[in-house]
Amino acid sequence: MRTHDSRRTWRMLLPVLVVLGGASPLRGQGSELTLRPENPAAGGTVAVVYRAAPELAGERELRLRARLREPGSRKQNAELGSREAAVLTRGRDGSFRGAFRLPEGIVFAALAVENREANRVDSRQGRFWEVLAHDSAGRPLFEALRGRFHDNLERDRLQALDAVRALTRHYPDRIDSWVAVSQVEPWALGAAGAAAAREGHLARFRATDGAYRAKEKLPEDEVSALYAYAVGLGEESAAAHWMARLRADHPGSTMAVDEHTRQLARELAQDGRAHLQRLDALWPRTGNPRARLTVAARALDAALALPDTAAAVAWGARLVEVDPSMSTSVARSLAARRATRALGIPRLREELRVAERAPDDRRSLGATRAEHRAAMQEAVAGLRADLARAVLAEGNTTEGLALMEAAAAVGWSTARYRGLGRARLAAGDSAGARSAFARAAADPALPPAAADSLQVAAGATPEAWRTAVDEGRTAMLRATLASAGRGSVPDGRLVDAAGRPTRLREMLGPGPAVVHFWSSCHVSTAMLPRVKALRERLRAAGVPVLAVTGEDREPSEAFLREAGVEVDAHYDTRGEVARALGVWVAPQFFVLDGAGRVRFAFSRVEDVERQVAALLSEAGP
Repeated sequence: MRTHDSRRTWRMLLPVLVVLGGASPLRGQGSELTLRPENPAAGGTVAVVYRAAPELAGERELRLRARLREPGSRKQNAELGSREAAVLTRGRDGSFRGAFRLPEGIVFAALAVENREANRVDSRQGRFWEVLAHDSAGRPLFEALRGRFHDNLERDRLQALDAVRALTRHYPDRIDSWVAVSQVEPWALGAAGAAAAREGHLARFRATDGAYRAKEKLPEDEVSALYAYAVGLGEESAAAHWMARLRADHPGSTMAVDEHTRQLARELAQDGRAHLQRLDALWPRTGNPRARLTVAARALDAALALPDTAAAVAWGARLVEVDPSMSTSVARSLAARRATRALGIPRLREELRVAERAPDDRRSLGATRAEHRAAMQEAVAGLRADLARAVLAEGNTTEGLALMEAAAAVGWSTARYRGLGRARLAAGDSAGARSAFARAAADPALPPAAADSLQVAAGATPEAWRTAVDEGRTAMLRATLASAGRGSVPDGRLVDAAGRPTRLREMLGPGPAVVHFWSSCHVSTAMLPRVKALRERLRAAGVPVLAVTGEDREPSEAFLREAGVEVDAHYDTRGEVARALGVWVAPQFFVLDGAGRVRFAFSRVEDVERQVAALLSEAGP
């Protein structure tokens, strides 16, 4: 899905908050939560009454936890973390009561309840309870509805669609309300539902486009919305017109800056210094934070491609200043390059120290404390591996080996085992290197030529190598199964390549299966050859790879034929399978077991074969 934001600084009326759904209590897993007053003012005290789910009813105290969104926040839910909002104490009637002060400037909050140890969480079955900021007239703020939309992107497509449709009910005269709906409908409703709505959007856009072209002065948000609407509907001539207006009247706007920086990248692809100079000249003229983020990110990439340490450090600092969450990415980028490695290593060490503390405010809403620790352990392992590579490149073999040993001990990562093998070789430990390389070679996704090169690097005899790889395979399967979940059994209506209706469950056999969501975006299509190879390798084991897309069948079939890619394509034109699996962007991979349960969700393509092998070993011979 291609999306554009209007990127404006929103005018905010006096905000107050209301529990979504009005006075009706919100029910979850046998629980309900109400807030009083129904429309509390931001910054005021909110009283909470919670009638507990059975798993929490026996506790003396509970904790209300919140994920908060400010105006303009487009971050993914995991990036926002969560925080404790209130302590809830059980009363004589068995209900839990407490109060919290809602922070100023918050337009949306998602809520969950957990026990003190955070090992049991009522997340309302992943739907959470929701709070939206309203103005003094009782209307939900535009940015509150946008916040609800972004919060639901990763968990409930229909609720996300409901949020943007509410924009058109409450703000029918705002162009960006209709833009938001037109952008969400294709992936929330599937191709069929989006097609039915397209004619209405085209008529509305063309009428609006004609009326607004006659106006000499237009605010940035309206020009941006008209441009985004035109792009989304494929109105290329209109899109060019509104981009020209945007760059002429509002050159510092996010969309104008984005287009400008793309143009610079195309024109100056062969002249890195000139590219960097033009971005440096653009920086003072860019006041919008999101536009500044775009300039800084692209300038840092350009600086890192040059032997210009000072520029890389300066742009890295600017990027972190605009968005502090980019600090880890900047540290990794600096540490990975020879010219800036000495500056990147201390930054990477600080990022590692923070991650090792596993700050509770980074915990995803709805996650238990144990789940949070596991997620942070994986993050720490990745940082240790990055730091190990940097210090090894600087000649510090002892520290690099210790860091890589600790990184490889977490979960299963073929890349980390290869790094560990190299570190052990550098330390003179040939037996240890052979063991690490063999574990990497045990991964069924590793090409045979790469596995052979690892054997050569290990200096192992064929017999010793086979023994080591067998031991590595046993360890790999055990570690992979330990990370498997036991999720839901998804279903939904699909159409096959010939247009025949079917259902997801009907296509699943007695063993594991892989569901691959794809689209015509460049990232997804670039991966199709790898998916084809994956499908051919798994076919021998009788494991199907089902390629599912929400796009129209006939043009997609034509695209696949022209690309020469053979996949088992099915069409989720109603969006039912995508909703069942929580897919909101492609490509995505899911590995299901013989019972149809999702055991591995949102997998990387390089991990799929290993996960399938683990499920096959679980089923036995």
